[in-house]
Amino acid sequence: MSVVELYHNGVIGYLFKKGLVSPSIPIYIEYFLKFSSYRSNGRTYREAVDLLSREYHVSGTTIKKGIRTIKNSLN
Repeated sequence: MSVVELYHNGVIGYLFKKGLVSPSIPIYIEYFLKFSSYRSNGRTYREAVDLLSREYHVSGTTIKKGIRTIKNSLN
């Protein structure tokens, strides 16, 4: 089962509330899901990162780190 599936099933949220998962993981999953949506709608990598950066008021580097973290966990 992937991290994204665990997130959708509520497992990640439960583990976060219990203090067993880093607080950054749920938001990284949000970044990844939104990024995937933008990419499937024809946005380039850079456009998607820029849009997310503005939407969440964080740096592009933070968005890229989140995407990379979740992508690596899916492999």
